[in-house]
Amino acid sequence: MTLDEIGGMIGLYGGLICGLIGWWFGRKLAKKNRGLDEFYQHIWKTARSYSWYLTIFVLYLLFSLNIFGVEMSVPMVLAMLMFIHIGSWGVIGAIITINLSRPEPFQMSPMMIGITIIVVSTSILTIIAILIKNIWILFIAVLPVFCNRKVQRNAIKNAEVCHPFNSFSTMRGTVYSSRHEKR
Repeated sequence: MTLDEIGGMIGLYGGLICGLIGWWFGRKLAKKNRGLDEFYQHIWKTARSYSWYLTIFVLYLLFSLNIFGVEMSVPMVLAMLMFIHIGSWGVIGAIITINLSRPEPFQMSPMMIGITIIVVSTSILTIIAILIKNIWILFIAVLPVFCNRKVQRNAIKNAEVCHPFNSFSTMRGTVYSSRHEKR
């Protein structure tokens, strides 16, 4: 047995043991503080649902990479799927818990959603282009940019209607057009 195999065994089973201890200890503390109620169940069921959506997306991404000729080993694919599923479950559960505990829930603006779409799609396509050694695939990244322009226009239009004094158009002096004055 090599040193890499020993490290892999320690990481695999040590991570499992640490995860189970953390899960048991967290449930024990939550039970003591009456935290295992319907609210808790709802949060973690919702997080598990979103986690499965993300896992399915990664499955399709991995199948697409396989179609493009990228060879991956079974342990590498399973490790990615397990990391994505369990990691996203925990992160999404924490986000939902924090969001539902706040007096005013966090709302992501359409502008931030558009920027996120561009960054994520460009990153994924860059990785695919590097792996398959074909730079032309990056031209697909242009599509989310055009979609994002529509999201940005709608966000600016909504900002002008809802908050005319704080919008970008106020600086240009075009907010108070005839359609705004008729109201």
